[in-house]
Amino acid sequence: LQGYGLTETSGGTCVNGFPDNKYWTVGSPLDMELKLAEDGEILFRGPANFDGYWNLPEATAQALDEDGWFRTGDIGEMEGDKLKITDRKKDLLVLGNGKNVAPQPIENKLRFSPLISEAVVMGDGMEYCVALIVPNAEAVRKELNLPEGAALVGNPEVEARIKREIDAVNKTLASFELIKKWALIEGPFTVEGGELTPSLKVKRRVIRERYADVLAGLRR
Repeated sequence: LQGYGLTETSGGTCVNGFPDNKYWTVGSPLDMELKLAEDGEILFRGPANFDGYWNLPEATAQALDEDGWFRTGDIGEMEGDKLKITDRKKDLLVLGNGKNVAPQPIENKLRFSPLISEAVVMGDGMEYCVALIVPNAEAVRKELNLPEGAALVGNPEVEARIKREIDAVNKTLASFELIKKWALIEGPFTVEGGELTPSLKVKRRVIRERYADVLAGLRR
């Protein structure tokens, strides 16, 4: 069963239960009020909320608003009475047109393709979303009958095949979320290489800096 809670809320705030277990959500709120801010941030209020951080008044003011709502830093959406977590607020992209885009759901859809190992969606300050794609070398070579060790980045046949995967994902997205431009990059991402955290999350800042030239090309 999925559940959700934070130290600042004294543990659990939501939990799934039988028979109405929607495993892709974290369930319904327990003895807490729940609402979503305009940008989708999950807010909780109730007796289980903490009073503040010890000797850190500024951090407390950032976490708790004047009405007692705790800002979790997570982005979510409701499916009926159940909460679905979609992203972290710090990862939220703000496009040049002011639209907010949660990159992780898009990245997860791209990674669902057996031909894509990693996908990183960017777009802060841009007019559209772009993506850096690490192809699944073994799967791509097998499907396209390419020899072992054949280069994938810069190969028109590979790019055309990956484009079909991206086009399929784009059909499921809102207009402002569409991947307008993308580029293949070498992989894989690893902890040792510095692209992933020990919990295997992508280090967006590292990727942004390491592939700055590629991203600059996608802006044009």
